[in-house]
Amino acid sequence: MTDLHSHILYGIDDGARSLEESRRMLLQAREVGYRRIVSTRHYPNNQFKGDGEDFSISQRLEIVKSEAETLGMEVLRGAEVMISPETLREIEDGQADTLGESRTVLIEFQVGSIERGGLESVRRIVEAGYIPLIAHVERYRWKTEILGELKKLGGILQMNMRAAALGKDQWREWLTSGLIDVLATDAHRAEGRSYELTEEIAALKSLLGEERFKILTEINPERLLAGEELIQWEEKPEEKISSLGKLLRLVRRKKK
Repeated sequence: MTDLHSHILYGIDDGARSLEESRRMLLQAREVGYRRIVSTRHYPNNQFKGDGEDFSISQRLEIVKSEAETLGMEVLRGAEVMISPETLREIEDGQADTLGESRTVLIEFQVGSIERGGLESVRRIVEAGYIPLIAHVERYRWKTEILGELKKLGGILQMNMRAAALGKDQWREWLTSGLIDVLATDAHRAEGRSYELTEEIAALKSLLGEERFKILTEINPERLLAGEELIQWEEKPEEKISSLGKLLRLVRRKKK
């Protein structure tokens, strides 16, 4: 599996507190089937304090990458961008950390943010040539119709795995109806919000079936990293989402 939302990079935000905890998270992730993880630190990071060690984000990433390689895993660089007027301009100016150097940017909103503000943000990000992956959509007070509008604009919807497995009926309806494009962990620690997800994975495979679960946790995440069209998982795997074609053509033009 591939995890597009993880705070496994230590001493940066409210995620892993030490290199040892990052190691433990890697072991947990490998145990449940993850082989590729994108380290999505919070950005901007004004509300958090690191561990005080004098290492840059890039240096810490290289250390965690090395630890992952010894386990046959891969860790990529990314960020979880809190949308504001400033960060929107940074994305439009090409300054945001995307996921694994792809054209996909993981974004989040202040809880309780105005629905139309979310739609406008997604529209601007798409027009800038990026693919907005909206983190943990279950946290927002969006109606199902708004989620549909976000997707029509080119937004990709991510749900946290624990919420999907154990959450509200409405969240499961979003999942089983095909609204959700990607499942990710949003893992933060080796305890609590961790990669210890054996029960959740079993519950989701039972709910969705092995094939659908694989699309949401492996195939679609890999396609986002590769800039390829997603699979609409309620159909056959070879049937792709045609609505993303226009967006991906725009992304390719922007890269030229």
